[in-house]
Amino acid sequence: MTNDKQDDAVLSLVRERIEIKRRRASLKSELRAAGKSLYEIGSALKHASPDRIGSKIEYLLPKLRNAQNIWELGEVRARLEELKEVEARLAHLNRIASGMGID
Repeated sequence: MTNDKQDDAVLSLVRERIEIKRRRASLKSELRAAGKSLYEIGSALKHASPDRIGSKIEYLLPKLRNAQNIWELGEVRARLEELKEVEARLAHLNRIASGMGID
């Protein structure tokens, strides 16, 4: 491989790793936000006794509206599957980078 081709390959690898890392960070942030929202809703429902559920309604309704705006559970699953693929791709790119003496 010529030096120009090798430089292009290294640059391409570095760019893809940067992009993959950005996507991974974005996915993790989105999933954490969804998890926090779902945890708050689940916790409120779990601890609401039948005679106290009325006091939780005003707390829960805005949380549920916000959660619906974030995602449906199918979208959470899709984001988790994408994160799995992104993690695998990043691991592959890191192995290639290591073989090229990068990192």
